[in-house]
Amino acid sequence: FMDGVVDSRTAFMLRDYVGYPGHRSEPLFDPARFKQICTEIDRLGMQIAVHCIGDGAVRTTIDGYEAALLANCRNDARHRIEHIEFIDPSDIPRLAALGIVASLQPPHPPGAMDFPIEPTMSLVEKSVWKGAYLWKSLADQGAKIAYSSDWPVVDISVMRGIQAALTRPAYDGCADERLSRMETLYAYTAGGAWAGHSDHVTGTLRTGLAGDVVIVDGDLETIAAQDIGKMGIHSTIAGGRITHGGAA
Repeated sequence: FMDGVVDSRTAFMLRDYVGYPGHRSEPLFDPARFKQICTEIDRLGMQIAVHCIGDGAVRTTIDGYEAALLANCRNDARHRIEHIEFIDPSDIPRLAALGIVASLQPPHPPGAMDFPIEPTMSLVEKSVWKGAYLWKSLADQGAKIAYSSDWPVVDISVMRGIQAALTRPAYDGCADERLSRMETLYAYTAGGAWAGHSDHVTGTLRTGLAGDVVIVDGDLETIAAQDIGKMGIHSTIAGGRITHGGAA
């Protein structure tokens, strides 16, 4: 964890919280010490994942991963940043350049599913909104995207997560940052497998892989986005075996 959350004003931001002059919170790791920690973990060949909500936390974590890459020249570490709810636009291209995975949770954006837009968005300056939940911008600039649920903080249902990803609102004065339906499905499957160094085992349907499949009750390509969360699961296949439901 590099920080907390916006609602308690513990997310580490680059700008002051609205109504709290001088308060931006602070990182849970000293930046210089964090660079040392990242460099050693990376040297041992391990993967790092860090919770980052605020744009200050995201930048501190990117700096740590960059220090590790420069020290060890390990080019396929796939270190992750979890959440990236706010990011300064200048930091977006750094994820692709450093091979950092953007691990994002579609139910999180206020207004997407269970979380209301207020009070979260009113706690940060409106100018900061343009750095909020920039999934499309991250993808467009080459960052690897993986979607997940963040259960038990939010609903574990992937179907509701897909719905949230496709129906989340654009905030006042901000661009539409939704990925397409196919990009969303990719992020929940192949993207997650790649992020976990499991793309040689699962995540796509290819000869030689595990044969992991979820068959839904309906046509996921044509159903209205707002109805996806209601779709049922017909059956599941894991490792080529039916593990739930009827025959495929």
